[in-house]
Amino acid sequence: MSEDLFAQRPRMKDYLKPEDLNTEACVDLAATVLGEQAKELAHAARRYANFPSKENRHTLMTLKKFYETDWFEVLSCGLADGKKAAEDIIRQALRGKT
Repeated sequence: MSEDLFAQRPRMKDYLKPEDLNTEACVDLAATVLGEQAKELAHAARRYANFPSKENRHTLMTLKKFYETDWFEVLSCGLADGKKAAEDIIRQALRGKT
């Protein structure tokens, strides 16, 4: 689907109200997104540690930056410090690696 066709499609904000949303499903979705992001960050940290390269470092830094975005704050409901969360994920991924 081209961007033009996508842009012409109706937006949920035009026909749904917040009370129409299933809160539990929204929380599950946010948890899934954050969980997958954590897996990707851990994988990138291990990959860079095992195969240091410019590309692997770029991937790691790009994934790490997500934790400092408004999206992370929204998905975590502002309950987590993104920078600390990223550092903890990386530290745990590299645990035992010297």
